[in-house]
Amino acid sequence: MGGKRKSTADVKTPPTVGRRPGRPRKNTPPEAIRRPGRPRKSEPGVEVPLARSPVPAQTLPSPRSEREEQANGGLLELARGAAAIAAAEEEEEQVRMRCDLCHGPLRPPIYQCTSVQHVACRDCGAGECRPCGGDPAAVFVHNAQLDALFGYIRVPCPFRKFGCASSVAYRDLAAHETACAWAPCACAECGYKGPPSGLLRHLTELSGRHAWTAHRITYGMDHRFAVPVPESSEQQCEDRGLLIAEDGAVFLVAVGGAGGVRRVTVVCVRGNVGTGPVYSSSVEVAGPDEARRLKLEKKVAASCSAPVEFDVLAQPECDTVPVYPEMLHGEELHLCIRIGKTKIICS
Repeated sequence: MGGKRKSTADVKTPPTVGRRPGRPRKNTPPEAIRRPGRPRKSEPGVEVPLARSPVPAQTLPSPRSEREEQANGGLLELARGAAAIAAAEEEEEQVRMRCDLCHGPLRPPIYQCTSVQHVACRDCGAGECRPCGGDPAAVFVHNAQLDALFGYIRVPCPFRKFGCASSVAYRDLAAHETACAWAPCACAECGYKGPPSGLLRHLTELSGRHAWTAHRITYGMDHRFAVPVPESSEQQCEDRGLLIAEDGAVFLVAVGGAGGVRRVTVVCVRGNVGTGPVYSSSVEVAGPDEARRLKLEKKVAASCSAPVEFDVLAQPECDTVPVYPEMLHGEELHLCIRIGKTKIICS
């Protein structure tokens, strides 16, 4: 009853079972202690819903922007037309901004008439604006803003459907077309137009109109062929065949002529004759003996884009090999052809 109170200085207080409100426990998962309102970090296999942001209200065009559009001479309209050019990648035929006088592609320097209705290319933009109907006040002046606009716009190559994946500045489009290695070849008799590989199928189909023969070759190797010729030297001789190289390149072997002397040559089949790989050619007419042989070697073989219309007699004599009657093997012409691939010209 009246004993001394025990001292608590040396007695350890047991840890509290609970914690103060608002303090997380040590073994509480991280997901349970995040503050409300903060987005969770994405974790593997867990989809976290994203908070939707309010949709901004659409702003109405100000009167000032309309005045600027009129002051710039319809530049927004031209920009929309240029955007249509870029969107033409998905269309079959490409839409282009053209000169209102010659209807050619617009290339800087670009001119615009003072009535803000017509544009002209560098070749046509001089003097009065004829499309304005003889208005003496309507003359073409240089527009530097249009130069900058068409200098930056890039459009796909018009030969995209034939395999070209290039994208060029619109002002350089005409130059690219004349140098593009994917330019199509044509058959005027049938109206066909396509890459050399497609033209090859068109010309060699047995059920087709042409049914030409085709042979596979290897670069740097000699290949021998026998070409049938008419028995009479006065009868017109015209024969064409195709050679297919290991990389898919197509070459035309053309024989033609009458009056006792025939001619033969080999050319590469491609759309643009000045682009792509450079080929060398060797064509030898093998007569019955060594004394009756002629050989023509060229470091740069010629090219053509329309093999059906190719006329060997219209070619320079230095590009063809003459074939005399004494060089024939009966009714056959024996040829030895070798094609070489040297280098590639960048367009």
